[in-house]
Amino acid sequence: MAECVCGSSILPSDIPTACSMCSRVYQYKCTPLTKAVAKLVSENENLLFKCNDCLSSQCCGEQNLALPTVQKIEEEMKKIAFISESISGVREQIAAQINDALKTGMEELGRMINSAMEKAVSDLSTSVSKELENMKCSFFEFNSSKKVAAMNVQQGTSRTASEPSLNPRGKKRKVQEDADATSDDVFVESISFADVVKSNTGTKSKKKSYKKKSTANEEVSRKARPVIVIKPKESNQSSEDTRKVLNCKLDPKKHKISNFRNGKDGSIIAECATGYNVNVVKDGIQSDLGENYNAVVPSSVPRLKVKGMSEKFSSDDFIMILKDQNEDIAINEVKVIRMYENPQLKYNKYNAVIEVDKETHSCLLTAGKVFIKFDRCRVVPEIHVLRCFKCGEFGHMSMNCKNCEACSRCSGSHKTSECTATVLKCINCKKVNVERNMNLDDNHGAFSHECEVFKRLYNRKKSSLHFNE
Repeated sequence: MAECVCGSSILPSDIPTACSMCSRVYQYKCTPLTKAVAKLVSENENLLFKCNDCLSSQCCGEQNLALPTVQKIEEEMKKIAFISESISGVREQIAAQINDALKTGMEELGRMINSAMEKAVSDLSTSVSKELENMKCSFFEFNSSKKVAAMNVQQGTSRTASEPSLNPRGKKRKVQEDADATSDDVFVESISFADVVKSNTGTKSKKKSYKKKSTANEEVSRKARPVIVIKPKESNQSSEDTRKVLNCKLDPKKHKISNFRNGKDGSIIAECATGYNVNVVKDGIQSDLGENYNAVVPSSVPRLKVKGMSEKFSSDDFIMILKDQNEDIAINEVKVIRMYENPQLKYNKYNAVIEVDKETHSCLLTAGKVFIKFDRCRVVPEIHVLRCFKCGEFGHMSMNCKNCEACSRCSGSHKTSECTATVLKCINCKKVNVERNMNLDDNHGAFSHECEVFKRLYNRKKSSLHFNE
């Protein structure tokens, strides 16, 4: 049986407790522990108990116990520091290698790009030089052929059908190159760069090119010609009677006029050939016809449309803004006809129709666009073809219409608002097909921009827009 420090025997009920430092055994009554705590310490090996004597010498005892642990920690710290220094050195080496590799790669890439660019520029300059040389050769060949033709016309050396093309020795006839090809009786056509390119392209392709016949859809491509209106002084005379008088008194070849068509109130509209003074032609016609007829050159003020404004301006403000913000365009006389809104657009829906002088008309159309406040607006010709809402025909308004009611959709004898037809039929194209035995496409409404009759009137009005001023 164990004995307590106090000298008494320790029974199991006294719950013996051993000091973890000095290994002496105490009963719980000789310690500051309660019975429950003493029992808990005795049953758990992980719980340590220190007596009062050991507690008084605690610092020395714990120092002895912790010394090996501290030594182990110091050794581990040294190892970690060594490893950290090793890693730092490796990282610096890796960074240096990466930088060297990137520098070398960029230099190599730069050399490759420079080499490729030099090769591309060299190839391009070579190809351009060859093309210019070919064009130059074609130009001289084309020019020489024109010059030879002009000298043949001047010297009267053009061959007849019976004259042989070769001399007795079989060689081609030599043409004198020192002949003067610029005399008054010879017309030498000037050669443009576009002609040289076209001739060069044609020699390579070796394909026959046929000139396409002009149709009604291509009237706009014809060069515009001025017109002269011949009016009888008698108001009840018809256009057919006026045409009969012109057949007797006028020579179209002499006055350089052609393409006669009927006008209003018995008048005849004739086109003047390009390159001639229309006023001189008019005076010649007037002198041959006498006092019963008036030859008039219709004067028209060209109109333009400025499209795509974001706000609506007054006439004075619009003209001021147009001139101030477009100083690089020669704008002289401007008159605002109307301002209107396009309800189909959400933004930039305001347009302006203006009248201008001929010089301003040309400058604005050449510019194509003008600045109005913060908007860049398009400038297009304003060409209005008058339509009748009653009969669907052109040239008059419904208030002056003497025709019967006709639908503009199906050409039936009812109002357009009451039409229920699903198939469209143009009354104008239908009428022309019947009267002139033509075959125009009439599967559209009378107000369609695809109407052939509308296109002809539009192109005719466009051709005489400002050439007769």
